[in-house]
Amino acid sequence: MSEQPQQIPAKRRCWPRRVLVVVLLFAALYSGYRYTLHRMIEAKLDGIRQQGYPVTLAELDKWYPQVPAGENAADIYLQAFAKFNKWNTNSLVLKRDSLPIIGNAKLPPRTQALSNEVRSLIAEYLAANTESLRLLHQGASMRRCRYPVDLTSGFEAPLLHLNDVRQGARLLALKGILRSEEGTGEAASEAIIDGLCLARSLEQEPTLISQLVRVACQGIALTDLERMLNRTAASDSELSQLATSVSDAEDSQTMIRGVVGEGLNGDSVFRMSVRELTKWGCQGWLPVALGTTNRYVVAPAIGLYRATGFIELDHLNFLSSTEYYIGVCQKPSPALLAFSKSFDNRRRNHSRWRLFSGMFLPTYGVFRNSAEGSARLGTARIALAIERYRLAQGGLPDSLGDLIPTSLDAVPTDPFDGQPLRYKKLANGYVVYSVGENGKDDGGDETISERTNWKPKDITFTVER
Repeated sequence: MSEQPQQIPAKRRCWPRRVLVVVLLFAALYSGYRYTLHRMIEAKLDGIRQQGYPVTLAELDKWYPQVPAGENAADIYLQAFAKFNKWNTNSLVLKRDSLPIIGNAKLPPRTQALSNEVRSLIAEYLAANTESLRLLHQGASMRRCRYPVDLTSGFEAPLLHLNDVRQGARLLALKGILRSEEGTGEAASEAIIDGLCLARSLEQEPTLISQLVRVACQGIALTDLERMLNRTAASDSELSQLATSVSDAEDSQTMIRGVVGEGLNGDSVFRMSVRELTKWGCQGWLPVALGTTNRYVVAPAIGLYRATGFIELDHLNFLSSTEYYIGVCQKPSPALLAFSKSFDNRRRNHSRWRLFSGMFLPTYGVFRNSAEGSARLGTARIALAIERYRLAQGGLPDSLGDLIPTSLDAVPTDPFDGQPLRYKKLANGYVVYSVGENGKDDGGDETISERTNWKPKDITFTVER
């Protein structure tokens, strides 16, 4: 009697099919999950595009306007930068370090004259940079500017001209200081105006670092202006030209350009492969959490971060935040400062799962520096209007309302509290000021303390004469 074949239980025959069904279901859910995230990211980019902003690095490069040959101030400025005599030879380093602004020496108080030794040293340095100064003045006469930057390279795009722009601003400021000491107000005014023009050459550049350098260069020129108004009395024509130049330096779109550019640079990083990210050298929270930057540890961690879809969630958070920043940048500065400060706090609390967005989103400090620059421009505008009023009326105004509408259309707003900038008469002269980061009216107090990040309590423009 032959043996009957052993029957496999029905349940045992079905389990491979059930496993296959579960695997296929999981794969379908995973694909749907990743596709949904992809569509949400594209929708965010479409929303930014509909607002009129670029969403790819190629579009960003086109957004930074090209300038026809012969009309580009950058062509002249680059020639000026190439002619810089920085006194880097051993025999001249000590001389350079003894200079204010260019070197390590400090300027004397704004009402105090330069020593004969310093004046002679400044004159020698300016003489060594005669050709650079000539070209800087020539470039300032041209309104349009684009430096040779290929923005399609993203974070790898070299911005070598930024250090040279800062150097040029310092050189012009040094010239303005010397001319103020000599009592030649027209030449001092020209140096200040052209310093503001040099700073303005960066206003179209869609990177935050470029905008921060622009603000820093404006600050150099405005410090020069403050010293000039303390050291010499300018004519109404000179004051009018200075006022126009200061007004032209104000551009509400500069930070939007920087945020858009930073957003696209960050977007390009999110789209990198695991190998590219590892080679790029991710220095975010992941290497810190792992306790190493070894690529054999970081690469698998980044791969897992990408495979689980957390990188798309991070990308989506990054684009949502960028879009919101673009909107907030169009609102009064106090709202932008409040948002960026609260966002910084939230970013610190959620940084564990947002490894990359925290690296590329602008911080509160960026917008604080921009607000300080705006406050300095506003106080300078008011000071110039006061000087014009003093020339016409023979004395200082009792309030800023006396300047309207003859010398000033309206009192500029303090970017830190949204109120008009303040003005106070002094025993000798006056001070125009912003309440600064602490939001407290300290009466134009210039005291520097650790609580104010080693900056004066108020942002001031003071004329003591």
